[in-house]
Parts: sequence; structure tokens; C-alpha cells
Amino acid sequence: MAPTRSGSTPHPSSTSRRAAAAGIQKRSVKRSTKRQASTAGTNTTEATEVAKREGAKSSRFLDLPGEIRNRIYEYMHAEKTQLVLVHRPRIASLRPRTRLDRSRTLASDITAQEHDERLSSDSSITNGSENIPRETNRPFWGLTQASRQLRWEFRPLYLTNQEIGIDVANIPRYVKAFYLSADKELATIGPSGERESTLSFAGHVTVAVGDTATKEERGPKGIEVLPLIEVWANGFSMKVGFGRYGTSGYATDGYQWHGDVETKDFYRLLGRQVQRDQTCSDTNEHWEELLRCRSLASVRIHRAPPTRYVSTPGCAIPQDLLAVSTPIPAANGIYPPNVQMFRVPVVPNPYIHIIFRRERAEPWMTEFKSEIPDNWLAQHGFKDMDHFEVKVGVEE
Repeated sequence: MAPTRSGSTPHPSSTSRRAAAAGIQKRSVKRSTKRQASTAGTNTTEATEVAKREGAKSSRFLDLPGEIRNRIYEYMHAEKTQLVLVHRPRIASLRPRTRLDRSRTLASDITAQEHDERLSSDSSITNGSENIPRETNRPFWGLTQASRQLRWEFRPLYLTNQEIGIDVANIPRYVKAFYLSADKELATIGPSGERESTLSFAGHVTVAVGDTATKEERGPKGIEVLPLIEVWANGFSMKVGFGRYGTSGYATDGYQWHGDVETKDFYRLLGRQVQRDQTCSDTNEHWEELLRCRSLASVRIHRAPPTRYVSTPGCAIPQDLLAVSTPIPAANGIYPPNVQMFRVPVVPNPYIHIIFRRERAEPWMTEFKSEIPDNWLAQHGFKDMDHFEVKVGVEE
């Protein structure tokens, strides 16, 4: 999985410049600071007292004042490196690594192999005159695993500052793995969006969109994205952006937002619209309210919906479509004997399916034959989509 690329503004901010240095150009959408607390996991005094009460063994680093530790944490994030996560499950086997599993080479595998070859071929290493550090795309990640207290202090800062790239198909698995408390915390939100405190979610995520849809994306259920945008809308410090892989055809001769209408439409899921000057609009308040009040049961992306087939008389089919249609044999008198019927493929357009919770659905959504009101899409930021259609439904 190569680094991702997404559109950059003509006058990038400092965040954009740091991201570009890590092999990515993108605009991230960050939650409004109106609802954010003032710090992100930096209240080390409370954690220290908890550690002492639990009888935790203090290290020399933990003996430092909390303010100094916070400065050290900030220094660790001075250089930005994109962390690319790849969902690579083991092939079913009782053996830890099979030959087939090893054959699925990743970019990180190639880097590690080149590093090892350099170590073995460089004679200067044998006499100790040179050390070749192995670069990592997870700098300081080990600090989140050192102890419970350090994890409590450092993890929110790490997730906020460490840009993470994931594939769009891995959104549900990523949220489930990295935000274990999401379901429990989101359940505390009242029907009108009231909450006792700001939820603790923090992160900096870039979602990579491939040039072609994968098998999973072509499935009838599409890709569920609500877990991520709900965490983003209700989180303490969440940045989310969308982009393409570095090997994408859109990356040729510089990234062109105007030609990538699909990725631009993805930003509508964050209540934002990419403008002609490549900047993002303000967050749509109506869409934000739906996310913060948990009115939605599901939001699914159908990049390549499955082809459907309909039975149609041959005389009603255009010639270009007739060439790809399949004749239906006459049987049991279902069709008139003098009419040749064909199975005609119907390829649906890509669409975003917004599904409401039944108790939060508007009256028109539950009608037997419902149509989206003309002003509903405009009010919620989905008018004049460039690539996707929008469908609205109610959970069963």
C-alpha cells in the first residue's frame, strides 16, 4: 500500500506542508474547536496519582514533571511521517507464516530486504565504523506500549499528530480496532445531541480511494463509513481527509482536484464541499446535527454497484444495448410466443446510501412510495454531486 495523495490548496497551511513532506498532499477536515477541550491527554498529574495508587514502578522518565514530559512529547512530533496501515490477515493455517503468505510482498518488506542487504554487503559495518538505522513509519509508537501511564498520556497526542493512511474498505475494521470505546461513548449521547462531556476520540486519518473498486467495494452492501464520520463529528480532536494512492493516475504531473470528482464527493460525508479554488466550505450544520444527534443507522458507499438484469422485449431495446443482452428462451407460456425477450444488463450509477434510524426518520421517508424532497439534498449538503447519486432510506 503506497502513501496516499489528496488535493492540496493553492496556499497550503503548515499542516499541509508537513503532510506533503511525508508523501501526501491533502486537506484534512478537523472538528470545530468550539466543542473541544483545551488539552489532549496532557493532564499527567491525575495519571501519576493513579499509577502510584496501583503500585506502579516509576521509571526515571516518569519522575520528570508532567510539563517537561509534555514538551518531550511535542518534540517527538516535530517531524511528520505518514503511517500507512494495511489490513493483511494471515491465510488460514496453523503455521505462523506460510509460503503463500510470504509471497504477498508489501513495500515495507522490500525496504526491510534492501536494508538487510546493505548490512550484509557493507564491509565497514563489520568493524563498527557505521550504524545504519532502520527507518520506521511508526515513530515513537513503542511509547504507547511501555506502560499504562505512558499510554494514557501519550496515545491521544500520538493519534492526533501521527497521520494514518487507510484504505476506504478498511474503515469499519480500523475504527473497531483503534476506537474500542466508540460504541460505549457514543451511546451516552442524548437524542438531541446532549452529552455530559466532549468524547475522547482523537486522530488524524487519511482515507485512500483506489482508482478501481475492489471486490469488497463491488459487493451489494458497499462500504460502511458511518463509524468513522460519527467518531469525527463527535470527537475531541479528529482530522479526516480523503485522497488517492501515490501510484494513482490522478497523481501524474501533479494532483488535479478538478478531475477527481469522486474524491471531492467523499468530502460531502464530512459536511464539506470542495470549491473551485480547491478550498473547503464550512461544515453543513444540518448534516453535522444528524451526526451529532446519532440520527443515522448507516452510511454506505457504493462505488461500483452490482449489475442488475431486467426482462425486456427485443423491439424496445436500443441496438447498442441489444448487443450485450441475452435472449430468454420461451418457456411455459410466460411470454408471448411471437415476442423475443432479452435479459438486459442495467449498470447502476455509483451512489451514497444514507439510512436513518426508524425513530429519527422524517415522515416522507416512511411513505410507501417516497421521493426525496427537492430542498432536502441542498439543506444537507448533497446538492449537485459530481460523481455519486444520493439515496435515503430507513433501517428495517
